[in-house]
Amino acid sequence: MSGLFVSTIERRLSGLAANYRQRGLTLDMKDCHIASVWAGIKNTHGKPPQQKGMVLAENIFEMVACLTFGLRDMRDRVILLIGYAGGLRRTEMVIPPKISGVQK
Repeated sequence: MSGLFVSTIERRLSGLAANYRQRGLTLDMKDCHIASVWAGIKNTHGKPPQQKGMVLAENIFEMVACLTFGLRDMRDRVILLIGYAGGLRRTEMVIPPKISGVQK
């Protein structure tokens, strides 16, 4: 598994654990042997996530300029502009499925 990111190995281990559960077996990731090897891998090869650069107003204007006036593009335009104006993160832009009496 050389050349893989730690997150890739973690995702594959998670898949293996799920496969084990489906077969009625257990893969205990908290076992002292597995945990110590995994901690060593993370300490040796782990990297902090790279922070993305901020989006400037010029970038938003360029994104909005590419959109047409169809319904989906209008929706995307509103999301981009309100999100930028409000300084919202992507996760803060998600509308919950049910808001105080409002049904889908």
